[in-house]
Amino acid sequence: MSTNEHDIGDVITLRATFRDAAGALANPGAVALAVRKPDGTLVTPAPTPTEASVGVWQHAIAPEQSGWWTYRFTGTGANAAAEEARFFVRTPRI
Repeated sequence: MSTNEHDIGDVITLRATFRDAAGALANPGAVALAVRKPDGTLVTPAPTPTEASVGVWQHAIAPEQSGWWTYRFTGTGANAAAEEARFFVRTPRI
């Protein structure tokens, strides 16, 4: 799990990397994203994640709450895998 700090108003690109059994970058059959906000709300952002390059999927969000955010990319079908991470959004001082 990785951590990063951001500010409310930042646009953050969430990314996940998928590999085949040999370790080469590869796409899963489908990719979904779930995001848990600091208040505990679980959302499935729309539109769905997009392929940045083979095996690398991404989705941009603009967090509107301060605190810890957690997200999970889930790949299904061929090359199925999941990747979870979190980031912190600071409370504005002004």
